[in-house]
Amino acid sequence: MKAPKIVTAEKRQLVGLKLKMNLSQNKTTSLWKTFMPQWKSSGGVSRAFYSVEVYPKGYFLAFDPNKDFEKWAAVQETDSSPIPETWLKLEVPQGLYAVFNYKGKSSEVYKMYQYIFETWMPQSAYQVDERPHLAIMGE
Repeated sequence: MKAPKIVTAEKRQLVGLKLKMNLSQNKTTSLWKTFMPQWKSSGGVSRAFYSVEVYPKGYFLAFDPNKDFEKWAAVQETDSSPIPETWLKLEVPQGLYAVFNYKGKSSEVYKMYQYIFETWMPQSAYQVDERPHLAIMGE
């Protein structure tokens, strides 16, 4: 796996839906099946979708597949698109991010996460902090 690009990302204001879930009861498919029709009916113009995880403090101290976190299906907020009433706002703060590019099956993305947290992160000078983790889904 290729080393990440380290970037300083600007603050982003996202809008979308969230669900509480854990790794043993993953509800990602259900979340996106609810989000996409709402996005289409709002006249959605954004082509970049954000899959975001917000982990509680201390989440990464000990692995537990039953620990809950928030999962978001979102787009970047714009002035031109109306926001459905059921959507919430999520601010992703400015900061240093490690950008890993992944192209492949969603069923195999766990291999990338395994590499990040078991190989790359321990060998790097970086630590996971309390900001949201995000994946920008291209077209």
